[in-house]
Amino acid sequence: MANETDTNKDDGQKPGNDKSENRRRRSEAFKRAAGAACYTLLGLDVTGVDMPGGNRQSIRVQCGKESVIVTRRPNPKRARLEVSALYALGAHGGAVPKVLAFDGIWLIQEDLGDRRLSQALAAANPKKGGRWMDAGVKSVAANQNAATACGFEKSVITIGTDPGWLRTVFGMPARLGRFLGVSPPALREPELAKMMRVRKPYFIKWDARPGNAMARDDGSVAWFDWEHAGCRNRMDDLAWLLADEYMPDRPEAEARVLARYLDSFAQGMASPDEAMEYFHTYGTLHTCVRLALIFNSKKDGPWWNAEKVLAGDKVGVTRTNCLNSLGRVSRWAAEAPLVKNLLPWLEQLPDRLPPENPPKAA
Repeated sequence: MANETDTNKDDGQKPGNDKSENRRRRSEAFKRAAGAACYTLLGLDVTGVDMPGGNRQSIRVQCGKESVIVTRRPNPKRARLEVSALYALGAHGGAVPKVLAFDGIWLIQEDLGDRRLSQALAAANPKKGGRWMDAGVKSVAANQNAATACGFEKSVITIGTDPGWLRTVFGMPARLGRFLGVSPPALREPELAKMMRVRKPYFIKWDARPGNAMARDDGSVAWFDWEHAGCRNRMDDLAWLLADEYMPDRPEAEARVLARYLDSFAQGMASPDEAMEYFHTYGTLHTCVRLALIFNSKKDGPWWNAEKVLAGDKVGVTRTNCLNSLGRVSRWAAEAPLVKNLLPWLEQLPDRLPPENPPKAA
């Protein structure tokens, strides 16, 4: 199961010469092995290779005018889960890449392009950004519906049920408060645990961050990296997507997509009102997860380069991303009775953020 506290980590530190050389050698060996797998499984001559930003387990292999994505997962069980999900969802209208070959070690997939949804959102004006938000939510719903249509959710485990995981999530506001020097009020954890319980388990991606989706030229969105999929509440995927630090805070666009797709994500909930309360509660806590991850990555160092972290799909360690998330989470907490007491604390946090990096000397 993907751990919400360590998704797409990067410590931001420059490696030493020995580490850098070892990393280069491993990268070159990986490229050679991926190219050989592409030739063996597809019979295609390799004309070039490229490491997609942020993904250390995949490589883009150029074969003449065509290109494919070649992936090697370190965990064979998770690799089989990913392939099974891709086949099942792809056969039932899901928004996923096509599987071209799999030999138990190497997975070769359709190349969806080189523009992540996070990059498309960052580059878009508010109107276009709203359309990308809608396309992202629509595609998440399509994948969930595809899994239900073919019964695939019966093939995967229910995740997010460990009481220890829940305690970790409930502890994220306090962890964020330690980073910023201001403690949050206590949460009513027994009531929160009841709210966050799994109702009827439905298939979810679980790490539905914008960095795990590609924005396509036709305006659609498709999702990759399925090795952490499982069953839980459908609303979880929606919270992961809309709470991400790379998702712009656009309340009107958010309200439109929630109204348009709520029925799909609310399956298993007792009512639309319960679904919205769940979304705002989980979304508030998940935002604290993302912010705590940002400050755990930043430590005492400067803010990271915004262009580089976006291109490399790194944790969004920028002041702008933090302000974006804090603006949104205050709105959400105000709508969720079980976390509403966090609101005065959340409203203090923008003033607690470190200032922007000083300009570099000429």
